[in-house]
This record gives sequence, C-alpha cells and structure tokens, in this order.
Amino acid sequence: MKAAALRMLGKSMYIRFSLGGLLLFGFEYLLTFVLTEFVYINHRISYAFSLATGLYILFFYHKNVTFKLKKHTKTMMLRFFGVYILSYSANWLFVLLLTMEMNYLIAIPIVTFMLSFVDFFANKHLVFRK
Repeated sequence: MKAAALRMLGKSMYIRFSLGGLLLFGFEYLLTFVLTEFVYINHRISYAFSLATGLYILFFYHKNVTFKLKKHTKTMMLRFFGVYILSYSANWLFVLLLTMEMNYLIAIPIVTFMLSFVDFFANKHLVFRK
C-alpha cells in the first residue's frame, strides 16, 4: 500500500506541484508569522516579502521536481516570474480584502488554496511546456 502511494506521488504532476507548493506555503506562512509577530513588521509587508523570497525557491523546485526539466531558458524564467507576479499580486490583493473580515492567518491559506489550480495550469501550459 505504501509503495503504491509513493509511486503515484512520483507520477502525478499535480501532486508534485501541490507538494512543492505546500512545502513552500509552510515556509512563507512561518516567515510571515515570524516577521509579523516577532520583528513587528506589518503583516502585509511581511507577507509580500515572504512571497518574493519563495518565488526563487519555487522556480527551481518546479523545474527540477514537478516538471523534471534538465535545463531552463531565460524565457522560461521570465514567463515564470510573469505568471507569479500576476498570481502573487492576486494572492496579496485577496488576502488584503479578506483580512478586513478575518485574521490574516486564516485568510492566507484560503486564498493560496483557491489560486493553486490556476497556478498549476499556468505553469504546465505557459512556463514549463515541453
């Protein structure tokens, strides 16, 4: 049972994409929390900084793990940054709007989950196409 689940994990591009996103989300979430609660930076600025930091990590994860590409081009990296500038802008805006009604620690995972489907499609068909 365990071996079958691991084989499926390795074969499903969306699962690898989601796992990388989940790991990065944890990093960004923790960094946002630490910057906000211990360094006393406004949560909007902390979150923007966390997203920007994670962007570089995410490109190499998706290139190497999710889409298993050996090399990349400058165009690929530019498309990736373009997709994520739009995605992160939408993410930041939706979190900003939701935090008018709820705590930022609740708003961030809700928005991130909703946008993950759009991000996968854009990465698969616009950025890392073979």
